[in-house]
Amino acid sequence: MNLNINDFLQYAETGTAPTVYSRQQGARKPVMAPTRPLVVEPPVRTPIAPAQPIPQPPIPPMPKPIGKPALELVMYSERSFAIFGDTKPIKDQLEGLFGKFNRYLKKDGVATPGFIFSIGRLEAVRKALNI
Repeated sequence: MNLNINDFLQYAETGTAPTVYSRQQGARKPVMAPTRPLVVEPPVRTPIAPAQPIPQPPIPPMPKPIGKPALELVMYSERSFAIFGDTKPIKDQLEGLFGKFNRYLKKDGVATPGFIFSIGRLEAVRKALNI
């Protein structure tokens, strides 16, 4: 389809419809001019009801330990000892006693989290923790 630029310029100036050349006949054919402006209406949106939540069975509470947290003092090497067990509630106190937390300490050949101390701190830790 061949379009002539002059036809489009004429359409822009006068508002007449441009013509299109036909390859088969070589004659000009008028192109239909729009009779009304093209208006695009937004689609009608229907509200969607919110999905109902699926009821979940209640989760039973975890049993809380009664009394003091179970701590275990183990001689780790010739120059150090370790404390294993529930150390999270007293972690600030253990860090204050110059203990270092290590999640990969070996206890019975298994990586177990705990705090490790220098052997020189043994009496201070036993006194502070009443072990």
